[in-house]
Amino acid sequence: MKPTLSLPNTARSFITEIPEAAKSLNLSPNKESRNRSLMKLKPFISSTQRWLKQRSQSQHDLAARENPDTQKIHRKKSVLDSNSLQLLFQFNYGLNTITDSKLGPGHYYYDLNTFDGPSFHFSTVSRFPQKGLTSITQKLDQSKRQEIYSENKDMKKYLPTVRLNYLKEKAKSESEKILKIKEKKQMIYTKNKMEKIFKLQMKERRAEIKMRKYEVLEISKAWATVFAIFGAVNWVHRTVFAKKRLHWRSNKVLIWLLNLCLAFGKFKRILRRVRIKKSLQILQKLSKKAKKWATDIRKKWAIMAVDVCERVLAEEQMFKMMKSFTDKIIFIQRTMRVIFIRRKSALAIKRLLWNKVEYKMYIEHCVRNHTLPVSELEKPISFAAIEGKSSIPDSIKDITIMNILKKRMGEYRENLKKYKEDCIRTRQGFAKKLYKLEAKAALSHINYKEMNLPNRPQPNYVITENEFRNLINDTIKKRKEWEALIMRRRRTQKFNTSKSHNSR
Repeated sequence: MKPTLSLPNTARSFITEIPEAAKSLNLSPNKESRNRSLMKLKPFISSTQRWLKQRSQSQHDLAARENPDTQKIHRKKSVLDSNSLQLLFQFNYGLNTITDSKLGPGHYYYDLNTFDGPSFHFSTVSRFPQKGLTSITQKLDQSKRQEIYSENKDMKKYLPTVRLNYLKEKAKSESEKILKIKEKKQMIYTKNKMEKIFKLQMKERRAEIKMRKYEVLEISKAWATVFAIFGAVNWVHRTVFAKKRLHWRSNKVLIWLLNLCLAFGKFKRILRRVRIKKSLQILQKLSKKAKKWATDIRKKWAIMAVDVCERVLAEEQMFKMMKSFTDKIIFIQRTMRVIFIRRKSALAIKRLLWNKVEYKMYIEHCVRNHTLPVSELEKPISFAAIEGKSSIPDSIKDITIMNILKKRMGEYRENLKKYKEDCIRTRQGFAKKLYKLEAKAALSHINYKEMNLPNRPQPNYVITENEFRNLINDTIKKRKEWEALIMRRRRTQKFNTSKSHNSR
């Protein structure tokens, strides 16, 4: 039977209580605070040292009994375990938990093949390689280290604005790189695509040539026949051209005859000039008498015109004429003003009736589509409610109404012409009857009611509701036409306004 080792109460308490004590420790970089916190661990460390001694003695006794060579190894192990606990006082970095494997700038490892108690092995290897550094060079390097520490303490580069600007620039450069890569990729893709298309076209062309071999032969035969016909036609053309050349040569004779005729014509013109000169000489002799006659007539008519003007001024007729002229002009102006006012008012009334009918049509459409109740049709329509609800502009309404009125006025004129012609015919027939009856004496007592003259036509300015409905439907159908007309008018107005501004 092998002897078993039992842990003392102190060691058990150390194993259970040291994690809680380590959690409560605050191993700060300040030496005083660190030493104070580590002093709390001294009772635990002393108890563990005692336990390790007992354990080493018991192990030593066991090893001596079993094998005297293993005694040296157990001694070294116990020394290392005791030394590892003493190194906690010289540890310069804070601990989060007692179970951390990485406790500082160096890499630390622990031996899993330990005996019953805990043991840690701290590496003495530096974290970064230090080539050629001695105590002298380390002292000389202290100023540079201080600069590095001060630069590390400077937190300006970690500000959110600086970081954001840096990220924006980085994202911009990345986006530019991506765009360049995409452009190059697109260029390569298009180039490959064009090459593939060209190859496919060439293949299609070759296949088409193979497929249409017989068609090409037939076409070549047709072209051969065409060239043969063209050669024959060309030969005919040359023969005709040779004959024409003969005609051109014969034109020389005709030119000679033309020159001869021109010479005769010139002689004729000279002869005419001579005759004109002789006639002018004869007229010059008679010119004195003709001038005297013209002056006498001019004087006579001038005296007559002066007499007429003097009579008018003397008899005060000019003032009457001027007054009557001004009165007539004023009467025309006033009547035209009244006509324009009546025309505008009539157009305004017809426009209101248009709007009323259009609104009524809209309500009927809504009732038909079940968007409004039937009671809306029975409500009276006010002109204030209708205003501004039409989809057709007022200018288009005025144009359509004026076109209808113009048509009706044209019909009225034609009917009036027919009426006058009928009246003339009836009067002529009535006069013939009287002449036949030899009742010329009774002309003074004619009763014109017995003539049975036709009824005089009256102009129709009234537009019914059905006509308004037809007009609205026609204008809605012709929407594109009048919209284009409105756009044209606006352009012309803009052009005229810009032209007037430029001229100013």
